Amino acid sequence: MGVTVKNDIGVNLRKMAQGLTAPTNKALTAGAKVFAETLEKNTPVYDSKKYQGKRGKYMFKHAKDNVVFGSPKNGEITVGFEKDVAWRVHFLEFGTIRQSPKPFIQKTQQEMATEVFETMVSAMSKGIKL
Repeated sequence: MGVTVKNDIGVNLRKMAQGLTAPTNKALTAGAKVFAETLEKNTPVYDSKKYQGKRGKYMFKHAKDNVVFGSPKNGEITVGFEKDVAWRVHFLEFGTIRQSPKPFIQKTQQEMATEVFETMVSAMSKGIKL
């Protein structure tokens, strides 16, 4: 005679984790939106007549106008700049031989860490109805 003990803890934990995907994605998106808004405000703009065309329009896109964030994937979300301007942001952030660094991304990360976290916690608690 034997006793069978059935352990459904692993199965139940997997089901519970699957139910958290939508609230997690909403929380990530809310945090990314808050961060992107501040990143846009902190992004420097070089305003010079040298780079204007004949009609007074700039010949290149400003990084400030091209802040974007992606879709949540595997519990992560990316906030950054559109591909057309992303390659130039490195030079702004870290500087070059002729240009001093302007660490606006690092500044934004430090400035927004608490607010992004609180936004995500708030969105997550609404999503799981706490």
